[in-house]
Amino acid sequence: MADSHSIINDQVVPYSGGRMNTDTSSWREVTDLELEQQERINELESDAEDLECVIMFLDSNDVPTHEDSEELSTVGRIEAYAKMQQDAQAEHQ
Repeated sequence: MADSHSIINDQVVPYSGGRMNTDTSSWREVTDLELEQQERINELESDAEDLECVIMFLDSNDVPTHEDSEELSTVGRIEAYAKMQQDAQAEHQ
């Protein structure tokens, strides 16, 4: 029995123990719902990569992760970075 599946060339291909089942009689046509789900998964994975890049940027610029003992969200950290930039600009004027 397969423990996972992948979509390859509009076919649902079963995998067991990380190995593709090469018996093509066990393959089947992908459904529209599975294609939609795969597209959404791809979008979420891309969004997660983008978010990781933003977090790496914030970390490399020493943007704090906490304020007043409260953890900042990523948006909160972006706002803190913007404030840091404004403060730095004000100092140079």
